Amino acid sequence: MLSGLIVYSSFDKEKNAWFIESCQKYFKSKGIALFYLDDDQVLNYILKNRVDFVIYRARDYRLLEQLERMGIRCFNNASTNKIANNKQLTYQFFIDHRIDCLSMFLTIDKL
Repeated sequence: MLSGLIVYSSFDKEKNAWFIESCQKYFKSKGIALFYLDDDQVLNYILKNRVDFVIYRARDYRLLEQLERMGIRCFNNASTNKIANNKQLTYQFFIDHRIDCLSMFLTIDKL
């Protein structure tokens, strides 16, 4: 049986409870075990349990890089997570791929 994790930060868990439960129900109907973990519990869990994949909804791309090095398939992957959670990297990605977007200005001034 395949076994996976769905991961959020503890801060985001409550507001995403419906989605987490819906995913668990769907995967169970397909014969796949899907367990919820907070992002700070993942590495400890993986050291003791087999995990085939991770649905990662938190923001620490460095954790995803570790999981990928361990051969665990991650959705979204580390590079997507890194870009999507950083406005400057997202903007640069759009520019590099000729995707229309609003201009962005960087400032060192504090608001």
